[in-house]
Amino acid sequence: MKNLTTWTVGGSIIAMLLAGCGAEGETVSAEESFGNGPEAALDGFDAVDEANEEGQLAERTVLAELEVADTTITFVQNGNGEGAMLAVEVLGSTQTTSPLQRIQAEQDLTMLEMFNALAPEGSEAPEALRAVHSEQAAAFGRQDVETVLEVAFDANAAIEKSASGCSNLIFNFGSWYAFNKQSKNYQSGTSTLYVGNSSSFRTTNWVTVGACNDDNNSTLKARADFDMDGDSAGWQYSPWYNVGPGGYFLYYPWRMNVGYTCTIGGLTTTCLYGTRYRVKGDGDYPYHLKTAELFEQIH
Repeated sequence: MKNLTTWTVGGSIIAMLLAGCGAEGETVSAEESFGNGPEAALDGFDAVDEANEEGQLAERTVLAELEVADTTITFVQNGNGEGAMLAVEVLGSTQTTSPLQRIQAEQDLTMLEMFNALAPEGSEAPEALRAVHSEQAAAFGRQDVETVLEVAFDANAAIEKSASGCSNLIFNFGSWYAFNKQSKNYQSGTSTLYVGNSSSFRTTNWVTVGACNDDNNSTLKARADFDMDGDSAGWQYSPWYNVGPGGYFLYYPWRMNVGYTCTIGGLTTTCLYGTRYRVKGDGDYPYHLKTAELFEQIH
């Protein structure tokens, strides 16, 4: 296995109930509500949350939103410039296989390749995904980083059942190997689970975070938070999403990591800033939160 340090990826690979987070290129403000229908906003919740923990809604641009095989897949950019975070956020059912798992069964894909495989024929890929393709391909260890792989996906094929449920959807996709896994069950209320199971844990590895709704009748609120070293923003978080009965939320981020000059063993080199991650849930009935770091396994 190889430790990937150029990019930080989380799984956030986040069917289900989700209203649009905005059209392509739309920047969404903190005042707007997210989720499904008029019940999307949880009145007063953000105010209470911010009073107890530092953080802010991440500056957020929705690059594209796809409805694929009963799953909502949203490509977003949080922030701008070198410290920006690209992410795929997914809402789906724990009873079916994720489209992202299906297209990555044999080959890890860049975000551009994911979009091309899942978007309707003739769709124009967002420039932000094009801009990072070669960097992501290099992080996968490809020799040819310019070629864009073409992967066929049949959206009309029968939806496959998922035998492993929540853990399979959050931890298993492509050739990634999940380690440092954290998985906790909660009966109700608001809870937080950190990557590394610690609020001080930082990593330059790729990560996956997610939440699963164990109840068949109620809606769970879930979101993903991150805090990137090297900037002054502190904790930033995604909007609250409505995770419907028997559904899951997955957050799969790519940090455009910037480095700083450091000295190791007497040699001056470039070190990468780390990032902290956590997932939060709020519900009246049982739910799971899960986090892990990721390695790409050598083929």
